[in-house]
Amino acid sequence: MLDALRTLNTEIPVVDTGNFHEDATAFLHDTVRAYLRITNPQQVELSLKIIGELYERPDLFGTLYAQLFEPRNRQLERLIREAQTRGELWRDLDATLIMDLIAGPIIVHALLSTVRPTPYTLDEAVTLSVDAVLSGIGSQSQPTVPQRSLGDD
Repeated sequence: MLDALRTLNTEIPVVDTGNFHEDATAFLHDTVRAYLRITNPQQVELSLKIIGELYERPDLFGTLYAQLFEPRNRQLERLIREAQTRGELWRDLDATLIMDLIAGPIIVHALLSTVRPTPYTLDEAVTLSVDAVLSGIGSQSQPTVPQRSLGDD
C-alpha cells in the first residue's frame, strides 16, 4: 500500500525571496503541480483509506506521514519561522498551526473535490488559502484570541 504512495514523494525546491506570501504561494503551487502530475484516482482513494484507518493503524499513518508529508512540512515550517523572525507573521503563533491553517483547505480540496465540487481549481485554492490566512495573521493584523502554549487548558 505504501509503495503505491511513495510515488507521490517528490523533491520540491524551496525559493526564499524574503517575502512569505510569495514564497509560501510558490512552494504550495509547486507542491500541488507535482502532486497533480503524478497522482491518479487510485492513489487518492488509497490516501483516503489510510486516513480512515488513522486510529486503527497509527503505525501505517506514521510511516505515510514520515515519508510523504514530513519533508515538505519541514520546508514550509522553515519558511514560516523565517517570516516570523522578519516580523511578517505573528511570532507567538505556533508554526504547526500556521501550516494547518494554510495547507488544511488545500488538502481537503485535493481529497474531496471530486465528491464535493467547489468553484475553485486546486491552484486557485492555494492562492486563496495563503491570502486568507495572511490577512488574519500577517504583521498588520492583531490577534483576537488569547495566546496559549500546548497543554494549556
